[in-house]
Amino acid sequence: MQIRTESNSAPALAAVQAQRRAIQQAMIATGEDVTSLWLVQMRRYPAPIALRVSVDVHGRVRSRLGNGYRRTGTLRKSWMRIAPRVEGNTVIAEVRSSGQIAPYNVYVQMEGVQAWMHTGRWLTEVQVIEQTRPQVEQMARRRAQVALTATT
Repeated sequence: MQIRTESNSAPALAAVQAQRRAIQQAMIATGEDVTSLWLVQMRRYPAPIALRVSVDVHGRVRSRLGNGYRRTGTLRKSWMRIAPRVEGNTVIAEVRSSGQIAPYNVYVQMEGVQAWMHTGRWLTEVQVIEQTRPQVEQMARRRAQVALTATT
């Protein structure tokens, strides 16, 4: 006596593949969201902190904020987004600062290399990643939930 059953697994495999594609597209979309968030954070300039006080020949006191340095916005312009890419089961999302545009960028915003006068004022890339981690995780969860709901 023999009992035999056959089933066509093609529909189930197609459904799994559809979910896989949907999740991958959701993670790429999350990468776009994350790079937008990081770009805003890395391009943010700290407020000027110095108060400049001067006395003219008539004894009048003048004060103004700033240390006389005029910001050019070059560091802000050096930050760019790289399109998210898939490597295996991983989606890579990144933003970069061009050393050709702002050769001093690492001394202002790179962890471990940041110059002492920028510490505590300018965020480093590591600080931005750590500060935005909960938001990034929430973005990924939300995108994945929407993708899985759409394929079921």
